[in-house]
Amino acid sequence: MIILTGATGNLGSRILHHLLTTLSLDPSQLIITTSNLDSPKITALKQSHPTLQIRHADFLNPSTLPPAFESGTKLILISYPGIDDNRSLAHKNVITAAQQSPTITQIYYTSLAFLSPTKSHVMLAHIGTEEILTALPTTSEKLKYTIIREGIYNESFPLYIGFYSPGDTSVSLAVGDGAISFASRDELGEATARIVLSDSDKYTNKLLTLTGPESIPLSQVVSTISEITGSHVSFNLISKEEYVEKFKNRGDFVSKWVLSHDAIADGECADVTGTLEEVLGRKSVRFVDYLREELKDAGKAKEGLGVGVGTYSR
Repeated sequence: MIILTGATGNLGSRILHHLLTTLSLDPSQLIITTSNLDSPKITALKQSHPTLQIRHADFLNPSTLPPAFESGTKLILISYPGIDDNRSLAHKNVITAAQQSPTITQIYYTSLAFLSPTKSHVMLAHIGTEEILTALPTTSEKLKYTIIREGIYNESFPLYIGFYSPGDTSVSLAVGDGAISFASRDELGEATARIVLSDSDKYTNKLLTLTGPESIPLSQVVSTISEITGSHVSFNLISKEEYVEKFKNRGDFVSKWVLSHDAIADGECADVTGTLEEVLGRKSVRFVDYLREELKDAGKAKEGLGVGVGTYSR
């Protein structure tokens, strides 16, 4: 029995889709946990898959976790949304509950494809969680782990170039021009589902990094946008202080997010591993091809693109 957290989120919904559709998992073999049983997305899931087991679980309320995890054997822990201390606490609570469960034997954790050690604030909670998981072989006889560092979503590219929106004539980045090996969110979801259902032990007690097939400098992303849209978009480097001031309307999130620009400039998101294509068994989507499709009708794309903290969440 597989437990999937975060099933209505950006990544979790794609994992769910591929478990049920691509890989034909019987819905009765899946437990979905949610902090809000009455949310519209959960209601829709109940209607589309009546045999799914949907249970309440509040990661910040540990007493809700044992009944939610009952009879589960594999736990897919989608990283908790946000970048504050609640993420670390939530993950710790879930892992503790899994250790205490008499049935759970493996945790699959969706981390993020920055390097470690890191300059990125967003990666700190992930690294803390990874450290707890990698210690499991010495602290738990039955519980194994697989850490999956998920690549930077193609769909989140506006966040990495100054909250770009089609029609903008300039973008501003802090610190320097780094490169990112963007990856398709749908393909990340499929690969994660395949890893979870694999009968092989080659993923057991391992850290995997799933990336796109190539690394592209952010300045090249901007020049490609200019080429696709036919409208020049200038690329500007500014200080971190100027960046925080420029985007202060985005909230306190920005003062922490700007630290990721140091990490990107240092190449923390530039690695290309080939693991995504290995798991999928095919070539993965190139970011430039995604971008051309997304922006081929700039007016239509403008309605669909937009970045906030929600996009930043896994």
